[in-house]
Amino acid sequence: ALATTLALVKTKTDLITSANITVTSAVTSDSEIELVQYDDYLSANSRALSWTNTSGDWFAGDLTGATVTLTLTDTANTVIVSKAGSVVTPTGTQEVSVELTSAETALFTKSGKQYKYQLLLTKTTYRETEVTGDVIVTLTNNTP
Repeated sequence: ALATTLALVKTKTDLITSANITVTSAVTSDSEIELVQYDDYLSANSRALSWTNTSGDWFAGDLTGATVTLTLTDTANTVIVSKAGSVVTPTGTQEVSVELTSAETALFTKSGKQYKYQLLLTKTTYRETEVTGDVIVTLTNNTP
């Protein structure tokens, strides 16, 4: 199942054309995050949610010391998960990532496009940078 999912993700990310910001994991061609309930999205499995800024201009080109926070909400704007992430590449083609555990994805109990995400990058000397989008959840009976 993992190989099939990774192949689908690669197919979708290959469709992404030039843009300043792209999500490089668990993503549709519309930059919506696709989560499977009870799956984990960890760096150790090469599945962490990852955003890349190809223009490298977040915070004047340097994310060193930036704080990364991903917040996932339902349609009533109730927070389902709020999670700290990390800066993977601070300069050049900048990249940030956030990991989700199976316990966290278990909290998503509605299928389809019932959720939204907000990625905030903050630094003490700069304003916040925000990326937003939809989250599509597939429910499963495969509890851990």
